[in-house]
Amino acid sequence: MTSRERMRTALARGKPDRIPVAMVGDSDFYCKAAGRPLWEFEYGENRARAAIQIEAHLRFPDNDFICCWAGLDRETINSRRVVIEGGRPYLENTGTGERWAIRSRATAAEWGVTDHRRTSESGWDPPITCEADLHRVLGTDWNAREVADRGIVDPIRLMRQELGDDAYLAVVAHGIFPEALDAVGGFERGMVLLHDNPGLVRSVVERLARRRTATVEAGAHAGADAAWIGGYLEGADLIAPAIWREVALPGHRIQVSDARRHGLQVLFWFLGDCLPLLDDLVELGIDGLVVEQDRRGYSSDPVEIRRRVGRNVCVYGWNWELDFIEDRRDNITREVERQMRGAGTDGAFVMGTTYMTSEVQIEAVDHFCREVVRMSREASS
Repeated sequence: MTSRERMRTALARGKPDRIPVAMVGDSDFYCKAAGRPLWEFEYGENRARAAIQIEAHLRFPDNDFICCWAGLDRETINSRRVVIEGGRPYLENTGTGERWAIRSRATAAEWGVTDHRRTSESGWDPPITCEADLHRVLGTDWNAREVADRGIVDPIRLMRQELGDDAYLAVVAHGIFPEALDAVGGFERGMVLLHDNPGLVRSVVERLARRRTATVEAGAHAGADAAWIGGYLEGADLIAPAIWREVALPGHRIQVSDARRHGLQVLFWFLGDCLPLLDDLVELGIDGLVVEQDRRGYSSDPVEIRRRVGRNVCVYGWNWELDFIEDRRDNITREVERQMRGAGTDGAFVMGTTYMTSEVQIEAVDHFCREVVRMSREASS
C-alpha cells in the first residue's frame, strides 16, 4: 500500500497492510530532521516551508503522514527578504531597506515569545464583549480562492506535487476554542464567561469555525486528504462535559460537516481528558481520534479508548515525550507493543508520536518507526 492508501484504510476503520506511522511535530522538529535552521522555515518563502517538511518526511521513510504547516501570506513574503552577510542572516524590509539580525533560537516556542506581542489577558484588543462585537472584531472572512491566492495552502500543493501518494496530508484547521477564549478577553475571562454567558462564547466558537471553512476548502483543492481539527483547553479536566457540549461541540460539528462536504477525512487532535466525551466524539463523526500522553492526572490510554469506542472510530497511539527526548529505546518498544497489541490488532489504529520538538532525539524516532513496522509485520505473519 502507499502511505495514502494505508492511512485512508485505517481511518475508514479498516485493516491496512501494516499499522500506519503518523509523526506530528512543531516546526523546529521538522527543521532539525531536515538539517535546516529554524529561521529558514519562519522567514523563508513557502517553497522553503514545503521543502523542509518534505525533507523531514523523507528522513523517516516509514512515516505515512504530514500535518501540513500553513504557508505565509504572499504580501508578508514580498515585504521582506533574508540577507546573509558575514555568515549571519538578517531580515531586510524590501521597502525601506531596514535590517534586523535574526537571532538563533532553538525551538518554535522560543521564537513565538519574541515575535508575537500580546497583552497579558488577550490577543484581541479590544476583546469581544457582546454579540454586536462579532463582526467589528472578526471582520469579513476570506473565501477559499482568497486563501489560495494569499499562498496559505502553497505548502500543501507543493508537497502533493513532490510526494504524490507517498504521504497522507492534512490541512490544519484547529484551535477554535482557545482562540474564542482569547477573543473574549483571555483564558480567565473566558472561563468566567462559560458560566455567566456561555451563549456568547458559543457564538464566537461557531463564527471561528465558519472562518476556518475557507482554509479547509482551499486545502482540499491543493491536495489534502484530511482536515486536522483540534480540541485545546476543552477537556473534561478543565471544563464540565455539559459546558463542552453546549459551547465547544457546535463549532466542531461545523468543522466536521465542512470537511465532509469537501471530501476530506477528519482527524480530531484532542489535548485533555476525552474519556467522558467519547460517545459525543463518536457521534460527531470524526474518522480519527488523536490523543497524547496523560497529563494532569487523567487517562488517555489508547487501549482503554479502544475498549470503549470499539471500531467506531480510528484510534491513535502515542509515546511518552521524555522517552523520545532521552532516547529511551526500551521504553519506546514496550509502549508501542502494549498499545499495538491492546488497540491495533484488528485495524482502525494509527501509531502516532507525541507532539515532537527539537528536543527529541532523531535516533529515537528512527527506532520508533522501525519498531512499529517490525511489530506490524510480525503480527501479520
